[in-house]
Amino acid sequence: MKDLLIKNGDLVFTGTDFRLVEGSEQLRQNVESILKTAEGEYFLDEGLGLNRENILGKGFDEELARTDIVEAIGQEQRIEEVSQIDFEKNGRELQINLKMIKANEEELSLEVELDA
Repeated sequence: MKDLLIKNGDLVFTGTDFRLVEGSEQLRQNVESILKTAEGEYFLDEGLGLNRENILGKGFDEELARTDIVEAIGQEQRIEEVSQIDFEKNGRELQINLKMIKANEEELSLEVELDA
């Protein structure tokens, strides 16, 4: 599947043409988009996204955050399993380092930064 390439929330162009992304890079981009979208934020699909209450709220709980992240990534059917989730919290920012297994057993790594 091909999709438009997005970096830092913006479409990427080469000259006047949209850049496209496909394969594992498209899958990474899709998972990142799910995690950066707050659940209920996207009016066309209010179930899309990540429940951020346990992630960016007071009293950060890693186990509850992991559960919410795995649930959100479950919206992407091409991901078979989330094999590792690590957190680096710095004030109001949270960096999430993920390892996921695709349906074809290929491992994908992704780093996502969330802020309140």
